[in-house]
Amino acid sequence: MSFNVAGSSTSVPVIPSSDLPTVEEVRGFNAEELNGFLKKRLNNIDNHIDTLTAQEVEGVAFLALKYEMLVNPPLNIPIGPAVKLVELINDIQGELLTEQELFRIVLPLPILRPNTTTTMTLSSSRKVPNDPLESWDFLTYAFNASLNLNTNTRRYNRPTNIEIVLASENTTVEGFLRTMEVFNEQRLLDLTRPEKWCRCEFFRQTVKGHPDFIRCSAENKQQLLRREFTRLLAVSEAKPEWLIRSLLGEEELYTAYNIAVTAVDDGTDSYTKYQKIIRIVRQMFGYMVINDMQFGLLTSYVRTWFFCRQPENPNSLYISPAVSTNQNHTSVQASFLESMKVIIRNVSRKGKEKMQLRDMKNYDRNQFSFGDMLGNGRSGAVFTAKLCGKTGALKIADLYKNENLLKEMLNEIKIYHGPLKEIQGIYIPKLLKFGVLHEAFVFIFTSFAGESFAELGNKLTKEEKQLAIEGLRAIHIRGVMHGDVRLENIMVKEKNLTGKNCVWWIDFALSKIGNAKELDREMFELKRLLGINIKNS
Repeated sequence: MSFNVAGSSTSVPVIPSSDLPTVEEVRGFNAEELNGFLKKRLNNIDNHIDTLTAQEVEGVAFLALKYEMLVNPPLNIPIGPAVKLVELINDIQGELLTEQELFRIVLPLPILRPNTTTTMTLSSSRKVPNDPLESWDFLTYAFNASLNLNTNTRRYNRPTNIEIVLASENTTVEGFLRTMEVFNEQRLLDLTRPEKWCRCEFFRQTVKGHPDFIRCSAENKQQLLRREFTRLLAVSEAKPEWLIRSLLGEEELYTAYNIAVTAVDDGTDSYTKYQKIIRIVRQMFGYMVINDMQFGLLTSYVRTWFFCRQPENPNSLYISPAVSTNQNHTSVQASFLESMKVIIRNVSRKGKEKMQLRDMKNYDRNQFSFGDMLGNGRSGAVFTAKLCGKTGALKIADLYKNENLLKEMLNEIKIYHGPLKEIQGIYIPKLLKFGVLHEAFVFIFTSFAGESFAELGNKLTKEEKQLAIEGLRAIHIRGVMHGDVRLENIMVKEKNLTGKNCVWWIDFALSKIGNAKELDREMFELKRLLGINIKNS
């Protein structure tokens, strides 16, 4: 084993032995018994062991010693002997841990070296909490969850001690991620769908906005190691502890925010204390909303606040009291690591769908002029129609009879209105209108797309096939996997001004954000359908 000193790893061997005492045996040592044990185990540091005895260090206190405690007053033990002592402590405590023991480890607080400059960005979403913030009894929630931790199976290595030095927002992020890797990663990697804390750059295709770091998962360990993440679990922001102290002192964040939103700004400084508090909370809330997250967290590493949106009321925000990094498990509260374990769930899709439906405009029947039916496939009936002076294709889905079809329709609206908005009218039809028809149907109203590749058959040209590939590539560049690559979903439309045909993709009911492997596989399938030689394409 090795012990990290100021960011470097220095390994100092302890005299080999197969008969080290157990943790419980060492806990029972008095100061004299500990002195005799240490002098027997470690060579050439007797005077430093006597220093421990002079300070009445017994077995329990010895096991709690950290490197910084040994080298600083009142012990003042030199680096070499201090590392030897820490190595011995680690070896004694080196037995495998249960899940409960792993999560009840008390983390040391970091060393703070304040940097007096910082920057603050606008929220990734303009959405703000509709109601005053509520206090969230998160610790009770986390405590109840901690009771389900495994207490029987010993499978986790005791983490190596680390020393964290914080000087800026960036070092706060790095320190947090390093701690999660050391104390939590081995458990996350053993899950059925392995998880990881990391910077959002590794999951850029799916993460909206720029949160400082995220928790995400993959289908298996191999995908995780290749950073092919498939699911976002939580979004997180970091702020320097010195900034948090200057804004809050010892006040709770939700209390400070509720005061801030009613305070009168004197206009003398664009970054007043109240404005900064509001920005911090709304930034975190924005990341949660735009990424459909139920949970998020704000941390200075020294203390952490857990954010929650309830599925039944996702526009309201609940914030926990501050949880200290060195918070331990008691009979009434969870440890910090136990608290971190529960931040895994998303806002339910059902809640998201209700939110979208509620916000949609309702149109009366007399606002529509219906024409012929263009088709009635898996994704709903499609008619020619006229609405608000525009003519196009109208797809409708019953609000109450087919829940799956309704989900697909809402997903298609989200894809059109979100990642593919910029390529409407170029590679996909224009989304002219969407909403609710007479409180009974959800509809999508798009520009006409022409005839499908399936209908044209042998009349398809090489140029049109190439345009289909370019269109799917444009969709993939935006991180979207079409999800239903068929000739029926590729349309040829004649452009009136140039006389040249254009090719559009339709039907995004099954579309989703895909990873690189999924997008490559979909492109391969398209080329196979078009009869294009894969090696030469």
